[in-house]
Amino acid sequence: MLLSVVAVTPSPGPSAPGRIEQITEQIATRQPTPTWLALLTGLVALLFAGTALAARLGASSHEGMHAFTGGLVGKVDGVRIPRKGPSGTTVQAKGPSKFTATFVGYLGPSFFGLLGAWLLSRDHPVAVLWLAIVSFGVLFWLMQNFYGGLLAVAFGGALLLIAWNANVLAQTAVAYFLVWSLLLFGSRDVAPSLAAAARKIDPKAKTKSEYLQLREMTYVPQIVWVLVHLVLCWVALAFGAWLLLVA
Repeated sequence: MLLSVVAVTPSPGPSAPGRIEQITEQIATRQPTPTWLALLTGLVALLFAGTALAARLGASSHEGMHAFTGGLVGKVDGVRIPRKGPSGTTVQAKGPSKFTATFVGYLGPSFFGLLGAWLLSRDHPVAVLWLAIVSFGVLFWLMQNFYGGLLAVAFGGALLLIAWNANVLAQTAVAYFLVWSLLLFGSRDVAPSLAAAARKIDPKAKTKSEYLQLREMTYVPQIVWVLVHLVLCWVALAFGAWLLLVA
């Protein structure tokens, strides 16, 4: 009896890491990706690029770029993404910073795609997912209309489910698909503005197109800004593809 009282009870071993610790480790750990997966997700994204869902993703990144840049160089009052129409609006403070925030909107998909491609070239697909989740969370916080908020929740929530529950291979595939989709959508977002009808000035319109705003701020014709954006998006796609497949 005495021996049983004074006997040293073995101390429990270290507890298993929690889910947060596991996710943090996944984000920091490099996850090499086979080339076939990068190619396959690129082909699937190419088929997906012309869909309505891709357009909503592109609109989110477009307005997200306005908000991100506007917040850096000035002030952003809010974001709206309507249920109908190719893109939304970002309410920005007036002043010199408005030009910068307006100019970068059409570069949003390509910029975020390039950022994701760089992370994937460094073998960090999980980091891409969590960066996208945080971005949609910020976009939801800035959203001023119900549909836009619902869109941010839908995209962010879907990525959160994948990042929280899926295995690394599935997470990697989704990260590549997301990055390819953004890179491919960049030029698709700009291309319709090449048509003269798309740049036609409508005095009855409640809002002005971004290219018309750029023309009014700089006196440079709208078509010049369209071509500048188109070239930059093509360069981003080529460089992003190199990062995903070669680097």
